[in-house]
Amino acid sequence: FYSLFYSKLVVYYCIDCGTEERVYVDYEELPALLQPKDKIFLHFGRIELQVRGVVDNDIVCDIICGGSLSPHTEITVLGVPLNLSAITEKDIEDLNFALDTEVDAVVIPMVRTGSSVDEVRDILGDRGRNIALFSKVDSRQAYDFFNDILRASDGIIVNRGRLSIELSTEKVMQAQKSMVARANKAGKPVYAVTEYLNSMVHENCPTFAEATDVINTVIEGVDGIILEQETGIGDYPGLVVQTLSQLCREAESQIWQSDIYNTLTNAASPPVDPAHAICISAVEASLKAHATGIIVVTTT
Repeated sequence: FYSLFYSKLVVYYCIDCGTEERVYVDYEELPALLQPKDKIFLHFGRIELQVRGVVDNDIVCDIICGGSLSPHTEITVLGVPLNLSAITEKDIEDLNFALDTEVDAVVIPMVRTGSSVDEVRDILGDRGRNIALFSKVDSRQAYDFFNDILRASDGIIVNRGRLSIELSTEKVMQAQKSMVARANKAGKPVYAVTEYLNSMVHENCPTFAEATDVINTVIEGVDGIILEQETGIGDYPGLVVQTLSQLCREAESQIWQSDIYNTLTNAASPPVDPAHAICISAVEASLKAHATGIIVVTTT
């Protein structure tokens, strides 16, 4: 970790280790794209930099809001179009590795539009036709093109931490609710990520606000919650997973399933295919009979 509290910071392109006065990025074209007063955000927006100027390949910045910077932190530049390819040569290597190892799913970060997902599917080709593609929605552009991304994807991951940088914080939860609802309506799995139990990186129990956050997210309709630092670098990874599981199970027991059923049924415009009609009938019968559950036999 580096503590960035100096009045001035230099950001430069180099494959090297940084210091508290100089940090590096691995995007060679960045200095040419930036202008004075452009904003740079690090660590989910907690560290804010303002560009003072560019000297040679060095980006000289004023630290507007400092903080502790961990290695491999993502960088966000607001209002500056970055000439980044959606699929890099390294991505193609990774996708070929995924094919060779017969993975079940691939997560696509920094998706911009549905065409980005289509491009990955084309690369996977016929060999990867059974690989599920999960798109990570983590930018304003991706949110604006969410319907297109949803169409092309097998599932969605809402990265609210990244979204909070480009959307105002108070609007992120509304954006999450909207995307979860649309994914539910489309019958595609949707997951949420970012700081659900962040206090448990170093503590053995969550805060009340975190527990409430998890429960409300499950009630919204997500199919799963993804942990990051809590299990990646945390002191209690096993306990975090156990705590999250308990919170999710409790939240699921509070969901009014018949209300969800009625909402989804009303959204299904007739005519529906026979399989869909059979499923509707099965759920209707289970509600009338107060069944404990429904067992579905599948070949997948």
